[in-house]
Amino acid sequence: DDLAALEAALAELRVADAKHRLAYGLSRAAALLNLRKQHALAGAWAEEALGYARLLERPSDSVLALVELITARRAIGHQNAFETMQDELQAAPANRLSAHARGVRLRFCEDEA
Repeated sequence: DDLAALEAALAELRVADAKHRLAYGLSRAAALLNLRKQHALAGAWAEEALGYARLLERPSDSVLALVELITARRAIGHQNAFETMQDELQAAPANRLSAHARGVRLRFCEDEA
């Protein structure tokens, strides 16, 4: 099962204390789970990713994690998820974000408008 392999890889990163890789890997895993409608686990992984991204002061990873966390929370019934996290999502200046994170944030916020 590919989810079991993903969980094993993330567990190895946790053991290795590879916070940079965890921040990115967890947010990408959350994106995959959101697509598969496994929102509870997606939310948990996005929240963990966000914690690492904040700790490491990585704005691109924070944006990617926030988008997945908002998506997951909304899907499980937290309709005000965007409103409560909007300030943090918009806080990172565009010049501090990767092109990928800028695009994700722009598309996500356009969908919210």
